[in-house]
Amino acid sequence: MTNSFSRIEVFRKYLDTRNLSDPIRSVVELLTSDVFSSDSFDRLVATEVQPNNLDIRENLLDLILVFARSCVDDHRLSEEEIYELENISMIFRINKSDFRRLRSDAVNEIIYAQAVWILEDDYVTEKEEILQNDLQRLFGFSYDQYVSLLRPFAKQQIKRLEGRRMANDDRQELNLIEASIQNLRSVFLVRQ
Repeated sequence: MTNSFSRIEVFRKYLDTRNLSDPIRSVVELLTSDVFSSDSFDRLVATEVQPNNLDIRENLLDLILVFARSCVDDHRLSEEEIYELENISMIFRINKSDFRRLRSDAVNEIIYAQAVWILEDDYVTEKEEILQNDLQRLFGFSYDQYVSLLRPFAKQQIKRLEGRRMANDDRQELNLIEASIQNLRSVFLVRQ
């Protein structure tokens, strides 16, 4: 069973464990409230950010990534979590391209961690493909961008499996290894 993380609980924990600047603390406090909306965020920006000529866009991206990491800890994004992530991004006026442009390493780290978990058993199930699609959609990757990011890792997995195949003479094990190789090739190496 997977957990669904709420924006409020994740950011309450975040508030308790971080020493934040005043404007960012105010944003996080707003995230922990029931009044988080475009209007309340715009008021906060007008009163605390603009008068101080601050550029907090990258801090806002980091906050979204804090929530995204919490959501994928259980290796599944629930519909509620996807909705909340998209809602926070919309309220913060963050474009999906901003993630790759300004925080590509952090986004790649989240996606790569999920790929490691998915490929732990050397096979991509239908549920795991859905998870990949959710991550792809969340961060605005095209299919080709997403697959090209993970292709080197998939190739390593395939090479490892091919080594196991060469050292194995158990017919049943060989069939499983071959099925895994074909599965990984079909998911990650289809377009090159």
